[in-house]
Amino acid sequence: MKVDSELLPNTGANTNILKGSELKGVTYARIKGTEIRDFNGKKALQLTVSYLDTSTKQNVEKKFSIGKKKVQLLVDQFGLEMDNWQNKEILLVPTQTQTPDGKPTVAINVTPYISGK
Repeated sequence: MKVDSELLPNTGANTNILKGSELKGVTYARIKGTEIRDFNGKKALQLTVSYLDTSTKQNVEKKFSIGKKKVQLLVDQFGLEMDNWQNKEILLVPTQTQTPDGKPTVAINVTPYISGK
């Protein structure tokens, strides 16, 4: 499946959704799945990622949605075909920001991981 140009962030609630506040600093992760979801007529790219939770020392698999700018970073690195994103390495970076109404929150920035190989 190819990336859709109308992708928007997910506004839906789910207990298996990764929140920026759950990350304990920059976190290395692998993409385990991609899915385009429709939330009230707005499309969002939802990634399933696997990462090591440093506080519990256990592997965790969670979903989170990313917006157009973050999608473009992944497209630039991994290509338009999302099926090719499986097991690609990314960095999840928690970043302080504000909600539209001015409340502080922690967003997740995504950066493709490029090894020195």
